[in-house]
Amino acid sequence: MERRVSHRRCEVPERPAVILFFFVLLALTPRIEIVSANDATVTYRERLPLQVALDPTTRMYHSRRKVLFIGNSLTYFNEMPRMTQQIGAHENRPLFVDAVTQSGASLEDLWFRTDAAKRIWQEHWDYVIGDFSRLDWDDTHPNVAGSYLIASSVYATIYDKAPRDLPFDFRCLAAPNEFYDKALLEQTLNEEQARMIQRAAWRAVQRVKNP
Repeated sequence: MERRVSHRRCEVPERPAVILFFFVLLALTPRIEIVSANDATVTYRERLPLQVALDPTTRMYHSRRKVLFIGNSLTYFNEMPRMTQQIGAHENRPLFVDAVTQSGASLEDLWFRTDAAKRIWQEHWDYVIGDFSRLDWDDTHPNVAGSYLIASSVYATIYDKAPRDLPFDFRCLAAPNEFYDKALLEQTLNEEQARMIQRAAWRAVQRVKNP
């Protein structure tokens, strides 16, 4: 996996910054292999140890579509990231979903007070999905139907197809004693409601793609 790091021109001379960056890369060896470099750009790839590269669980990880959610409680309520992973589990390239979340966090909070930037930089993600909405009043969070709508929309966007015949009972994901999973434990969708939400998600995705 290759990543390109660009250094913007500013009043500070570029060459010392590049030299400093080389020292950072050297500190990461033997995990880092430099492919090419000049005064403005360094291109490198991460090298996996042989035993890791040959590990079947590693190959399974890289065969999945990898999604990282970053956001606040609007993201983690009702286990929405895990819900998304479960509805994409039956695909040929199933979803691997992880999340970096913090209650009430803004984009700035997530960037500087969590490991979100580090996770984005150091790991490969096919999709990074952020929700940085700020709540202006207390106790305003999606119910199970709202979280399912988000998860179905993400599924439809990633796989570019209508979400049909997807699972819709996620009570098994709920943590029994966590307030943010209370609705997930108490509310259930029936098949008709799930299909209605799936159709709504597909219409929304189509409208975004074809305004």
